[in-house]
Amino acid sequence: MENEWFCMNIQTDRGMKKFLIDTGAECSIIKKSPNEPEQIKVYLENIGSWNFYAIDLPPGIPPIDGILGVDFLKKHIICLDFLDQAIYIK
Repeated sequence: MENEWFCMNIQTDRGMKKFLIDTGAECSIIKKSPNEPEQIKVYLENIGSWNFYAIDLPPGIPPIDGILGVDFLKKHIICLDFLDQAIYIK
């Protein structure tokens, strides 16, 4: 947890990225790189490929690379371990 935000680091085909878990986000997004299409597929280690919308992230959110939204959460089992401050995805 970072300042009451649930964030996790995931190794991707783009390197290590930090994702916010957000039950209020309808879709998963990732920080846009220059000349990138609006939708991209990113491989998440131990999870598989996932489609993201590539956008410029707004200021005021924690320093993250993307958001795992409800579309992702509906397809995976997520366990939040508050005692050990860990997140498990199946």
